Amino acid sequence: MNATLTTSFGLPTQTTATAFSSDGKVIAVGSDDGSVRIYEPPGLQVKKAIRGLGVSVSDVVFHAEDGCDCWIAAGKSLLHFDLSISKMILMREDAKLIKDIEKDDEDGINQLVLSTNRHDAHLACTADTGAIYVMDIYTKEVTRMKASHSSIAWTAAFIPDRPNELVTGGYDCTLLLFDFKLGTLLTRLELSPAPSLAPGISSLPPFVTSLAVSLQGIIAAGTADGRIWVGLGGEKVPAGSGKKKKFRKWGGLSEEDGFFTKIEENMISALNFVSPDKLVSCSLHGKIALHHLVRANRSSSEGQQNGLRTAWTIQSGACSKVDMLSFHAECFALAGLHKDQKRGVVEFWTLARDEEGPDIMSSA
Repeated sequence: MNATLTTSFGLPTQTTATAFSSDGKVIAVGSDDGSVRIYEPPGLQVKKAIRGLGVSVSDVVFHAEDGCDCWIAAGKSLLHFDLSISKMILMREDAKLIKDIEKDDEDGINQLVLSTNRHDAHLACTADTGAIYVMDIYTKEVTRMKASHSSIAWTAAFIPDRPNELVTGGYDCTLLLFDFKLGTLLTRLELSPAPSLAPGISSLPPFVTSLAVSLQGIIAAGTADGRIWVGLGGEKVPAGSGKKKKFRKWGGLSEEDGFFTKIEENMISALNFVSPDKLVSCSLHGKIALHHLVRANRSSSEGQQNGLRTAWTIQSGACSKVDMLSFHAECFALAGLHKDQKRGVVEFWTLARDEEGPDIMSSA
């Protein structure tokens, strides 16, 4: 599996968010100038635009499969737009719904994550205040979780096949697991800092800057100090294997079932599982990598431990600072600041199954 750059294009200001519709036919690109542009890949012509949001767009997600139902986080507000209407350029006042999630204009929403199942759909929001909010998409009721991060809440992920559970990460270096329908905290894990580089020289704190949870229940958390923490405690096993039963609470934040791997010297901006044992990462400065999950081999005389083995890395050609990475099937879009430090840039990449390059990193 290798990554190939298929196309890229620039925008007038820094791009801050991207999202594919679930059918992959539409992509939204949010920008620092308070606009969202809608494209139909592989075409680069803007099909529709949302302007005049007043503040930078921090995230965008689609609910409907066809990309007509769009939710945007901008400043303290959550906005809902119907893109099926005939207008080519929509303004803030065209929103079907505007909800101020935070009270203070200085506090904003950071990331949105959508969970859907057969019976309901929920939208989770992380906030500068450390608070976590979950909206019922159909009733529009917003619930604030009873516990918060003690610093900025940055990222979140719903747990597959566990319809009440949500995990979040923040700049307090912690992961929190919630029963979001009750609003209650189930588990808290504080990530340990990396060892000091030298006497008197400490490394960056492990702020949680990205999250991914596989369909099998494995969690990966990227940190500001360039490490990835992988938790295996919530992994599902095939029925009839006799290894584990399903517990009432997801066990992904079990410290004893997790491990750290150092993969970068700067922040991990994005993570995504592309198969049960393959994880794609992207650093703040645009280094994309594919990692294999290596399992402990207790029968081996060498005592192999759990870890991540990097198959390959590739560098973004035009992006100096990555703000967002969004996936659909084996395609992904990278958005951020162009190397000229003036414009925004979006790159489209394709993951192709191919002979993988040599291993360049062992688990730490």
